[in-house]
Order: sequence, then C-alpha cells, then structure tokens
Amino acid sequence: MASDLELVQVWVDTAASDLDAAQEYFAEDFQWVQDDGTVMDKAAYLGMASLLRSAMPDLRHVASDVREEDGSIIMVSHFEGTHENDLDLSAMGMGVYPASGRKIVFPEGVTRLSVEGDKITSMEQVPGSSGVDDFYAALST
Repeated sequence: MASDLELVQVWVDTAASDLDAAQEYFAEDFQWVQDDGTVMDKAAYLGMASLLRSAMPDLRHVASDVREEDGSIIMVSHFEGTHENDLDLSAMGMGVYPASGRKIVFPEGVTRLSVEGDKITSMEQVPGSSGVDDFYAALST
C-alpha cells in the first residue's frame, strides 16, 4: 500500500493532465472545505470542476509543492486555463462570467488533504492562503 504522500502525489500527477481520471482518487464521502468554511460534497465539487472545464477546455491543475507536515499532506497549487467559453455559475448565485479568450492563472492556494486507505477524504483550504474570492477575482480581471 502506498503512503498518504505517495497516493496524493499520484493524484496530483493524474490531475495535471486528466481531471476526470483524478476523481477516482476521492472517497464517496469526500468533502472540500473552502476558506470561508463552506463545505462541498463530492458531487458538488465535481460539478464545479465540470463547469470550469466547460469554460476552460484546457484547464490544468498545477501543484508546486506536495509534502507531509504534522501528520497531514500539504499541497501548494493553482489552476490555469484559457477562458474560451462562458462560465455559468448562476446556480451558485454568482452569475455568468463571459468568455474572455484570456489564459487565466488562478492564485496559488494551500490545501490540507486527508487520506484514509487509498482515497482522499477531504481537502481543506488553509486559512490565510488564496481562497475562493481570489479565484473568482481572477476571472474578472
């Protein structure tokens, strides 16, 4: 069995080129905890990712650092892609971000990952790192 760090590194490598395949590393009860305390379950997180991929077909996840720290896995990463299609977040109350044709490099954030067995059970944005507001601000500039 791989260590937690090795499992997360395989997920990072997979997510860098194939976000659909990367979802297989998430537990059924996976949760993403945003910097404001909002919790998304697996379906909501993957739905948001699907919306982003529709707007940015070349969307990539880029991790610059993945390490063990105090019994957790810490990841420093960002997303980047070309905003080729409208990003419709109206179902989340955030409106529609019209396609800009620009390459967008979202701010780097720090995430703490939890692993049980061979699945990632949660990802939590570390307070004080780049958060959701920074992510949406990048779309607007």
